Amino acid sequence: MQPGETGVIKAAYDVKNRPGKFNKKITVTSNASTPILKIQISGNVIPIPGIFRYEVGDFKVKSQNVTFRKMQNNTVKTVKRETRNDGDKPITVSFENVPSYITLNAVPDTLLPGTKGNIVAVYDANKNAKLRFNNDIVIMVVDDGETKQRGKLKVSATILATKPKLKGKK
Repeated sequence: MQPGETGVIKAAYDVKNRPGKFNKKITVTSNASTPILKIQISGNVIPIPGIFRYEVGDFKVKSQNVTFRKMQNNTVKTVKRETRNDGDKPITVSFENVPSYITLNAVPDTLLPGTKGNIVAVYDANKNAKLRFNNDIVIMVVDDGETKQRGKLKVSATILATKPKLKGKK
């Protein structure tokens, strides 16, 4: 640029996985009479509400809670929770401390970078004799091939006794 001319400096800030306030400084070097110019960019990244609220490393889950609500003691229910891999490595997820009446699977088995999947939870009330509100905490193990991180998943259901069917006329 010649003296007296104007120009544009373009800068970008990647907001991915960085909610909240930010403050970045840029140094511009030139052969002008003031050879170094410092520019500051600041802002506030507002996260989108209701989407992937729980995270274990780069593994995101829409909710940490898997709720089956009310179910009869002779039923089996399935619930899904959407997941996403925000990292740059494939992730596998396994589960620990899972009671016999709950089955948990991450689908697909390996979640590639930038892709979505699901946690599929199955609750078999036939195998749980506790007729009441049940709250179980299981451990999710997130493995990116280099590190394993653990997080909690809360699974709940209210088990009700099956009402006997009456025979005869009403």
